[in-house]
Amino acid sequence: MQADPRTLHAVTPRSLRRGATALAATLGLVLAAACASAPPPSGRAAFDLPSPLEGPGRPDLDRAAERAVERGWNALQGGRPDTAATRGADAGSTAAGRLLVLQARLEQGEAPTADLKTLVSDDPGYAAAWVTLSVAAERDDDERTALDASRRASKLWPRSRWAHREQQLEDRWVDGRIQAARTALDAGDAAGALEDARKALELAPQRDDGSLVAARALLALDRTDEAESQLENAPASPEATYLRGEIAERRGDLATAMERYDALPPGFPGRNAAVVRTRLGWRLANAPQWVHEALAAPQVDRAQLAALLVTLIPGLEGVEGGTVPLITDVVDLPMRHEILLTLRLGVLEADPVERRFFPKRPVTTEELADALEAVNHLLGLPPPVWCEPGQPAKPGCKILPDPPSGRAVADLVLEMQEGEPS
Repeated sequence: MQADPRTLHAVTPRSLRRGATALAATLGLVLAAACASAPPPSGRAAFDLPSPLEGPGRPDLDRAAERAVERGWNALQGGRPDTAATRGADAGSTAAGRLLVLQARLEQGEAPTADLKTLVSDDPGYAAAWVTLSVAAERDDDERTALDASRRASKLWPRSRWAHREQQLEDRWVDGRIQAARTALDAGDAAGALEDARKALELAPQRDDGSLVAARALLALDRTDEAESQLENAPASPEATYLRGEIAERRGDLATAMERYDALPPGFPGRNAAVVRTRLGWRLANAPQWVHEALAAPQVDRAQLAALLVTLIPGLEGVEGGTVPLITDVVDLPMRHEILLTLRLGVLEADPVERRFFPKRPVTTEELADALEAVNHLLGLPPPVWCEPGQPAKPGCKILPDPPSGRAVADLVLEMQEGEPS
């Protein structure tokens, strides 16, 4: 069916006019909604700053100055820093007007740190100015000023959303660096650890954890005097006590080192090893000449092994044992006491028929293993697990030196005693 041309001629123009009117109205509504919900212009303030008219210490203004600052702040929030600066200047020399001008300069990419320092010096109770100074100093890479200003703002305005800025900067510049220093130290980078720790301490010199990690780094760099100075004001704590013990040990003051290590709580990391090490050092420092000769021997003999075991393992002296028959080949030896003690305890054996110890006979790895197993049994320690020769070392196994040199025997004895409760 065809439409009536008269009807089309009569209806179409009016319909088009009505449709155009409706379309325009609809577009107007859409554009209005879009403007209401669209993000602010790209020039909107890049920093989260308080208005010059809010917060503790805001200055009293006459109505004209207040309106100028209010209009300028709205312009700044709308991405028009030039207008904001003009309105701030309209407010005269008031602190609020000066702050608005400086905030506009921040928005324009400057960091007017020096001028903001002058402003807070003139008005030390103006919290919004302190917040702005902290932001400007951060942009200016002036960490100390940024953190100090944030601390001041937090005290003046503790319930504001800017009060958290202090903790955020502390987390990043202090806590973050102290943790980075620990990580670097664990990775063997003592120089990097010291740099991070000292940067943290520049901002927070009262942080004891920063002083401790700096002292650890200094000791790792063999800068003992500096490490001691770093710990000078550190309060008593297990870690500080351990580090002070290590300093005394490095200086050869083994009596003080042992006293400090002994004072550590049981289970403190490294305590047992330090106690054993210093006791060993003490005994070696006072040991007779033949013990030092045994330590230097490329392969110890039986007499030297006896001397090393009794010298390096203090607990053997207090263990009860059996009787020992007369042994003819040790009577004139300087280490006869140590030999007879190991015989009485069953750590080493003599020929009962010939009544001879054979003191000059080189020690084999099997003989060393038997002696150390006997020692652990006497002291109530777990039996050692020996690594299989030529096989990959299993966790916790001990490598038997072959041949048993004096230094290797001493290192093995020390390693085995580190797990001993002290």
